[in-house]
Amino acid sequence: MLLDKIEEYRNIYPDLILAHYSSHERTTIKKYAERYSMEDNETVIYLLGDKSPLFDMQKPVLESLVLPLQGYGLKDICKHKDLVNFQWEDDDSGSQWSIVQFNRFLEETNPEYREQLKTDILGYNRDDVIATRRLGMLRNA
Repeated sequence: MLLDKIEEYRNIYPDLILAHYSSHERTTIKKYAERYSMEDNETVIYLLGDKSPLFDMQKPVLESLVLPLQGYGLKDICKHKDLVNFQWEDDDSGSQWSIVQFNRFLEETNPEYREQLKTDILGYNRDDVIATRRLGMLRNA
């Protein structure tokens, strides 16, 4: 379970920072906590509290940069050749795409196609993580 893994990391790394891009993660944690009546859970309080390890990388981008882009989403910034220049393996992938693919995965009965859906979803998530990491490394460039 995610909360157990967070607690494990919290114990190993007292200065834990969980970098992400946009407010989606914080919003999703809050929604799940409300849905499952876990607002008083110690780990949820840690994640959403004043000393949260969550670091939204989009905030400093929005506060500090004016970029020649249509949007300030992770893909907009990371795909730009003069910024991060990271390209996702699947050009059609995206957050909405991954939700649709995950629902297909849950409903799929063909084991081979189900495995391909899983591979595609994990590839998209891996690319998002790599892009986020490379964006974070720009400050050291």
